[in-house]
Amino acid sequence: MEYRIEVRNHWWFDGGIAGLYFVADRIKKEENYNIDLSFDSDGLTIGAEDEEKIREFLESCYSLLASLYWNVSTKSQKDKLELVMYDEETKEFSLAPRRQPTPVVGKFVKGTSWKAHYIEYEDMDDILKGKTDDFTKENKRSLWGGKKNRLLFSLPECQPDVKILPKENIKKQLTCSVCGKLTSNLSEISQPSFLLFASKSAAQSFHTQGNKAAKICWECELLSKFTMDTINYKKDGSTLSILLLNSPNLEHNINNQKKIGSSSVLRSIDNDYFYKNIGFEKDSLINKSRMSYELLWAYFVDTYSVLKSNTVSIETDGNDIFAELLGDIISNPIEIVVIALDEMGQTFITKELIFYNDVSYAYRLIDCFFHKSLDLKNIYNALFEKDNKNNPKPSRNNILRKILNKHCILTDIESLTLRKVYDNKFINVSNMLDFLIEYYLIIKEDIMNREQIDVAVKLGKQIVNQAYRVAGEDKNILKKIKGDLFTLRKTRTVTDFIIQLNTLQFRYGISVSNSILEGILNEVPFEDFKGYCIMGALNSYNFFNSNVKDKGENEDE
Repeated sequence: MEYRIEVRNHWWFDGGIAGLYFVADRIKKEENYNIDLSFDSDGLTIGAEDEEKIREFLESCYSLLASLYWNVSTKSQKDKLELVMYDEETKEFSLAPRRQPTPVVGKFVKGTSWKAHYIEYEDMDDILKGKTDDFTKENKRSLWGGKKNRLLFSLPECQPDVKILPKENIKKQLTCSVCGKLTSNLSEISQPSFLLFASKSAAQSFHTQGNKAAKICWECELLSKFTMDTINYKKDGSTLSILLLNSPNLEHNINNQKKIGSSSVLRSIDNDYFYKNIGFEKDSLINKSRMSYELLWAYFVDTYSVLKSNTVSIETDGNDIFAELLGDIISNPIEIVVIALDEMGQTFITKELIFYNDVSYAYRLIDCFFHKSLDLKNIYNALFEKDNKNNPKPSRNNILRKILNKHCILTDIESLTLRKVYDNKFINVSNMLDFLIEYYLIIKEDIMNREQIDVAVKLGKQIVNQAYRVAGEDKNILKKIKGDLFTLRKTRTVTDFIIQLNTLQFRYGISVSNSILEGILNEVPFEDFKGYCIMGALNSYNFFNSNVKDKGENEDE
């Protein structure tokens, strides 16, 4: 018999189908199930002797999933062993660790979600009460359930109950609001089915016409739980960031999960605290990301680095190395879904939801940077800033958002560099300038070419270099140069810019051909030219102001 699960064309539930495949494949190998698993672009097929075998197999898959994401214990809980257990057969007491869900699951698990096999203290006979009192007093422990005082016969579990392959009542069939199937086995749609669904009470409170909640079938309900296996997440303080790969082609989705997703070398498990399942390496950019577009950019850079390091000297015979490395990833539609959630009392709010579809562009851009030998980790760290209260500023996140959306970042980079240089914070301006120029030429080469950029950069360097030499390389001149650059930066027209240059020519003996300068300024955007001129000046200023070259200052966080 074969059971077929079709794609839903919804990123959350299709992620669940991929998750089911990976959990099912693991169970099949570990427990030697006589089950056939196969998938194509449209769905997942499970083959077995009969329906009961398939039901038993899916129940085992769900049990494993629950043990991985719903019912886990942190290192602290394992050390404390706070749960009092009682074996009904051996009549012996023991201690066990408390349990909690992983961060994503924890967003929709409440206190009432926990269930276990137990006996109430008040229902015990006097003998069991006496033994229980002695054990809890000796071990300085209390019974489970707070004031309810329950002696546990089994460890608590919090995963929702899902009836798998239940019998159909043809006369009472309704349509599932997710997949559109007719079935009699439906439940009211709620948050555990999809992270962004409102609860039934919330839906009816905020929507006065919402008398009846939509229905979801048992299969979609089950698949929604397996999405937890394909979710990549990291928790930073009160913010939980989620990253998920999605494709309308299930075969492509599963293959990409193996290469750059939940089943790749990027994925790991924090068995001590469960704060994250990606970004464990200290030097990985994912580990340093705090905001949504930081995480997205870090994900692209880290996955590219992993793929490149795992690819052994590809012999391309003239073919595109990029295609050999990433061809199967960009050959079909793929999107990256990023969600940022923030705690709000006993619930949460969705701070940001990103559907990023231009995956091919992101990888091609990073591939270009690597071929230009740009140090992307250094650039990533250099973009980081803190405010007066030592909290991360959004400047890096905003710049990376513009990069991923193909927007110009010249003004942003120039402003950030200026702040760091003038605040005596270490920044490698030369690296930043190289990065800026290469990116600019990719997205705006038709606006300003490399030769024109070089003219602007060299002009800026000349202003500082000449002023520094005229002053006999006295560092006190840097304060005056700082004021001159501020004035030059504030010019709003070509005329004002040239007037200020003439002032600098007279003051420091700078040799600038006005006829050449005016010609270039008529060919390119003035603000872009001025931006590169200031960046060139900051590069020289930063070099001469050598007392800020403490490389420790460049570390992110």
